[in-house]
Amino acid sequence: MKMFQDYSLHWWQFGLLKTSLIAFGILIGSYWADYFKSVPAVLILWAVFLIPSVYLIVVTLEQASAKDK
Repeated sequence: MKMFQDYSLHWWQFGLLKTSLIAFGILIGSYWADYFKSVPAVLILWAVFLIPSVYLIVVTLEQASAKDK
């Protein structure tokens, strides 16, 4: 079984994924609002958000420039 294989989603399936992730984020924020007010927790969350985001942006731009050549 290959864990990491290519697959594609229809636009509505991707919309469902995004909607469910947004709902999950709102649930986490509503249940643990007091916990996330501390500065170290917020910094960790920013790091967890920014590091993969920057990585994915770089990979996407590299793939786009490779296709243009």
